[in-house]
Amino acid sequence: MLKRAHRELARNAIYTEVMPTGDDAVAEMEALANFSDSGSDSDSSDDDGDLGGGDSDLDSDEDAELESYIQKYEGSLKKDKKEGSDDEDEEAGSGASDDEDAEEEAEEEEGETHFRCKICPKKTLKNETMVQVHLNGHEHKVNLKLYKKALKEDRTKEQVDKLKAKNLKKKEKALKKKEDRKAAQKLKLKEKKKRQWEKKMAAAAAAGGSTKESKKVEKIVEKAEKKVEEVVKKLDKAVEKKVGKIVEKAERDAEKKVEKIVEKAEKDATKTLNKALAKSDKKVSSKSKPPAKKQKTSKA
Repeated sequence: MLKRAHRELARNAIYTEVMPTGDDAVAEMEALANFSDSGSDSDSSDDDGDLGGGDSDLDSDEDAELESYIQKYEGSLKKDKKEGSDDEDEEAGSGASDDEDAEEEAEEEEGETHFRCKICPKKTLKNETMVQVHLNGHEHKVNLKLYKKALKEDRTKEQVDKLKAKNLKKKEKALKKKEDRKAAQKLKLKEKKKRQWEKKMAAAAAAGGSTKESKKVEKIVEKAEKKVEEVVKKLDKAVEKKVGKIVEKAERDAEKKVEKIVEKAEKDATKTLNKALAKSDKKVSSKSKPPAKKQKTSKA
């Protein structure tokens, strides 16, 4: 029972869900699975790079690592229990030594190296085993997906438009390939059927005219010829109708144009004739009048 309880405590210590809220939402979006030593800013940067990569799937060795950590956790509990019993015997003498021990423990805790995940900023990890288990855990993966989604949302409008155009081109290209492939398949199937039909007809012709297949072929040929004749007749009739209509229209237009020309010529002729008659009448009237007598003037 105690061993099972210790295991449950160890699992809770590893998979405790501490989601960042409030001011920590900004820290959630800093970098991908990058761990740093909280004791100093410049230490363990190389270790952080080695411990990254939380975006990978769960490994098959996770259970083994968890079991090893549980064993270490149980050993640390036994060791703490022994040290606690020794400390109680030593500290039974004086109450002032309790404060000194508490201060020393606080200083030791401050001096211990622990890791903090920048994707999950409130998660404090005491050793590399806990780091690896955390990276393979559900909490870290969910936060990592949120971070990637935030990175996508932070793209500019131009970048989004470029990505959309690129995706549209890819879709169009894929659709065109698909359509071309379907067309090629249909053409192949059509050619295959045609070849089969030709082979069948050739076999039927070779077998002789008395066979059923030859009779079927003859009937098919006769029907095809009749259809062709009917189509030719319909086309001839349609052509004759159209030609007749075109000729009639052309004749009507020509007659109208001739009538207009004749009318215009007649009008012009009558005008010129009237003008000539008017001029001749003026000349005749001027010649028929007697000359005017001159009056003599007498000198006084």
